[in-house]
Amino acid sequence: MPKIKMNETKLGANDGVTVIEYKAGNEYILTGDLYEGWKSQGVCSDVESMTAILSEPEQPEPEQKTEIAAFKTVQEKHNKTRKKGARNK
Repeated sequence: MPKIKMNETKLGANDGVTVIEYKAGNEYILTGDLYEGWKSQGVCSDVESMTAILSEPEQPEPEQKTEIAAFKTVQEKHNKTRKKGARNK
């Protein structure tokens, strides 16, 4: 059953019996017949399902070369400062 977002307010019977008001801007899950009719008329639009969003493969985290390089730079500065201080004594 597709999940849709209503583009306009309409009355409809998703179960074929009970008529309810489907309001523009709201999301609903529709059965095939009602969905096909409204989709062809432009009354509703498909909504991407949460399953598709959650099942996307995770992207690997980028290597943290910047942090390592920054650490080396700080360590090198520290070593240079220590050497200078030792000479001044």
